[in-house]
Amino acid sequence: TQSTWGGFHKMDSLRQGFHDAAAWDEVLDDNKPTNWVLFGYEGKESLKLVGKGEGGYGELVACLSEHNDDILYGGFRLTAVDDRGNTVSRRAKFIFVTWVGQNVSPMPRARVSVHKPAIEPLFRSTHCSFSVSSVDELSQDVVISKLRASGGAHQPTHYEF
Repeated sequence: TQSTWGGFHKMDSLRQGFHDAAAWDEVLDDNKPTNWVLFGYEGKESLKLVGKGEGGYGELVACLSEHNDDILYGGFRLTAVDDRGNTVSRRAKFIFVTWVGQNVSPMPRARVSVHKPAIEPLFRSTHCSFSVSSVDELSQDVVISKLRASGGAHQPTHYEF
C-alpha cells in the first residue's frame, strides 16, 4: 500500500496526512500484527509509506539496510518482559527511528534537522528515539541499553524483539 502525506510548510496538512496513512496506529494497536513502519520522501516535502510489516525488528533492519541512499522515518514495537517466577508482565515498547542512509548527500541531510521536529511527535507513544545511518547503531544491545537508561528503578528481565 502506498500512502502519501506531506505539506511540511503546513503543519496541519502534515499531521492530517500522517493520520490518514494510519500505519503507525497499526503498530500501536495490540490487536494488529503490524509491528514496524517506515516512511520516506516523495519529492522534497512529502512522505510516502515505504514499508510496514509483521516481521518485527529483524525485518525493519533488513529494510533499512536496503535504503542507504534514502532518509526514512519510522518505528517499531518490541516487548519488555518482566518474569518474576510466579508473575510475568509483558509491556509493549515503541521506538522511533530516523534513518539517514550513508550515501545521502549533504543538502538532504541538513533538511532532516528541520523536518524531524515536525515528524517525530506524529509517532506518539514512543519510549525512545534513534537517529542512525548504520544498522549497527540500532543493534538490539544499543536499543536495550537506551530503554534501560530511560526506565525507572524496576527493570524488565528481558526484551523480545
